[in-house]
Amino acid sequence: MKNWFLFFLGTLGYFLYRYSTRKEKRPDFDFKFWIKDNWNELLLTFVFDLAAIIILLDPDTAIDLTKIGWFPSWLVLPVKLVGSFLLGYGGGWAVYAIFKKKVKYAQDKELNRK
Repeated sequence: MKNWFLFFLGTLGYFLYRYSTRKEKRPDFDFKFWIKDNWNELLLTFVFDLAAIIILLDPDTAIDLTKIGWFPSWLVLPVKLVGSFLLGYGGGWAVYAIFKKKVKYAQDKELNRK
């Protein structure tokens, strides 16, 4: 249960970060406008993150941090808990970056066609 909570906190954290660093600063928060403006990124992020978290939480998934050379051997972390949060936050970042790149590519392609 903690894994799912951390996963949703990570996803929420990413979208709150995106909201706080937006270009157009409006003094009031309009949830309906935000959902309307970001529904596709949010939905795509949840689909990607949900698939990744299901894989991470599978009992057959084993992650051994001792194989990472730069990771301190004295530090022991609950990998699935940390991974859940990072998937929520980092998954949002990755999906948004890919989505933004594809939209820019489509826009550039349309401009070059004209």
